[in-house]
Amino acid sequence: MPVPDDLAADYATAGFGGELTPGTRPALILVDPARAYVDPGCSLYAGVDEPVRAMRVLLAAARGAGIPVVVTEVRLRADGADAGHFFRKSGGLVAFCEGSPFADFIEGLAPNANEFRVTKSYPSAFFGTTLHSYLTAFNGPNHDQDPGDKGYIFLDGLHPNDTGHRVIAEHFRSLGYDPLQ
Repeated sequence: MPVPDDLAADYATAGFGGELTPGTRPALILVDPARAYVDPGCSLYAGVDEPVRAMRVLLAAARGAGIPVVVTEVRLRADGADAGHFFRKSGGLVAFCEGSPFADFIEGLAPNANEFRVTKSYPSAFFGTTLHSYLTAFNGPNHDQDPGDKGYIFLDGLHPNDTGHRVIAEHFRSLGYDPLQ
């Protein structure tokens, strides 16, 4: 299937691209800032220097503002068995196997000791992890605040919000980073 020349127009035609407003208690979630994507020696190298710079700016701003930070990582057993069929069909995942330096965090993007680290073996930060429980607990002691009103931010702005947590791509565009470009 060919990629349309104007992806934004294609999304709009399909009914995507609506805007959401940030909630009152934002959190920053950095999804898989792994060395695999910035090291030319890795088969997963993506040449993403500009997004990495944006991640560092966002992370510094979140920390400076006292906003909760969550950082996800992919870590697999040496044989990849904990990733099941996903590992067998995606050979590049060896980059995340035990002992691989490519699984390490990109310099400057590792979580601090007081920040929440989510280790996963599948693409979703929610499936098989404690992220949903953490974000739900973040709703306040009385659990009377809707997670959708919190303005949870995913770096790429494209993750599904099927768990009730808001995805804010528009916020990144206002900072000069457009995940669709």
